[in-house]
Amino acid sequence: MRSAEFGSTRSSVAAEEGPAEVPTLPGDWATRLDEVCRLVLIRALHPSRSLRTLSMLVRMVLGPQFVNPPTTSMAAVYKDTDPVTPCVFILSQGADPTSRLLAFAEAEGMSSRTHVVSLGAGQGHSAEVLL
Repeated sequence: MRSAEFGSTRSSVAAEEGPAEVPTLPGDWATRLDEVCRLVLIRALHPSRSLRTLSMLVRMVLGPQFVNPPTTSMAAVYKDTDPVTPCVFILSQGADPTSRLLAFAEAEGMSSRTHVVSLGAGQGHSAEVLL
């Protein structure tokens, strides 16, 4: 691993702008610490930047396939379902395939048979009934 890709010298960790940027370490700390120690230090000094820093570390060590979400078409998802195998999406924050799902259902002529239930706030019973 090359330290220069993960962090370089700068006057201050707090000098970085924007939450999407990975903070760089001051002085020679970028080269004195290995990647995991650098992540721990960034987590301690700038917690809001630790997720992005961790993503970059995983990308460098394991590869981008462990950071980038897989892309799947609704047609491929539908192909894996049948009358006794419902399609259930378990999503992470910020992911919302609802518009793609509804557009696919409309294109396939199944919009009247498509039911969207967001679990939470007592929706578990509604989901059970639909299943």
